[in-house]
Amino acid sequence: MRNFNEFISLSGLFDQHLSNGYFTWEGPEGKTSHIDHILLNTEWIEKWPDSFLITGDPQFSDHKPLILGKQIISWGPKPFRFYNFWFNKKGFIEMCKQKWDLLPFDGWATHSIVKKLRSLKADLKGWHMQEVRNARKDLLFCEQEIQRLKSIYTSRDLVSNELISCITPFSSYVS
Repeated sequence: MRNFNEFISLSGLFDQHLSNGYFTWEGPEGKTSHIDHILLNTEWIEKWPDSFLITGDPQFSDHKPLILGKQIISWGPKPFRFYNFWFNKKGFIEMCKQKWDLLPFDGWATHSIVKKLRSLKADLKGWHMQEVRNARKDLLFCEQEIQRLKSIYTSRDLVSNELISCITPFSSYVS
């Protein structure tokens, strides 16, 4: 065993330690051992210094599967993102005004504004997701329309209203 450990050390490899326990094998009568290892080289450690090793649940063997992962760092809630192109979307400003006016303005001014902004943020996120779904549907329609027009074009020339048909769904995206 000592020769093997020396070989690992001389090869520039490092034994990744388990983050969720010590044993990787469970035998009969409750015997346990740490007989499974993952060795990492310096390039790996430099590229992913926050990697970790955990064991999974053994399902088909008496060995626990080893799972090597990259540490996930929680930076808190995802920040709200405002997209400037929203201003180009027909009805966006009117929708914001309508939502803002519906929200009550009570208590201290700063407290009321914070409450209104939080509520408007939730409305904008919902509105954006709906717009993304609509854009995907429009894009799928246009892709299908382009394929249809390509097949027509193989037999005859296209007329102008046929060419406009795949542009029409996107007219709502520009004011």
